[in-house]
Amino acid sequence: VEREKVFYQLGNLPLYTLTCELFEYSHEDIDTGIAAIDDIEKDYGYAMDLVFASGSGNFQVDETITNGTTTAKVLNWNYSTKTLRVGNIVGTIITTSAVVGGTSGASWNMTATPNTQIIVTDTQANNYTIQSESDSIFDFSDRDPFSEGQY
Repeated sequence: VEREKVFYQLGNLPLYTLTCELFEYSHEDIDTGIAAIDDIEKDYGYAMDLVFASGSGNFQVDETITNGTTTAKVLNWNYSTKTLRVGNIVGTIITTSAVVGGTSGASWNMTATPNTQIIVTDTQANNYTIQSESDSIFDFSDRDPFSEGQY
């Protein structure tokens, strides 16, 4: 609510203008303190799985890990499969350098270069349905669809 631009209806009732701005998420760390909101970042943000060959210790969720000069936030740690899911990655993951937990002190070495991004599938998404419907309505092969043949 912007309090600088005050309007008066019938001279005595103040109304305020509400200004909204579009926010485009680009890997910012969102910590609101409300678990339902904070979990959206963990569930739908960019993530990478690191698979380890050897090491010791257990990583803690939400701790910061380092890998050379690269830092990231731990989203999930599965000790039995030796798989660490990280997000908020700043830098490039280096296979030859150990991954060290900032608070836990865990230190592990990777088996291979992580080269895949975890893309979460949204069960409510209907992109394919919309695309299929639009393909039957619009003819994208036409060079100039608006001139009606007079080009």
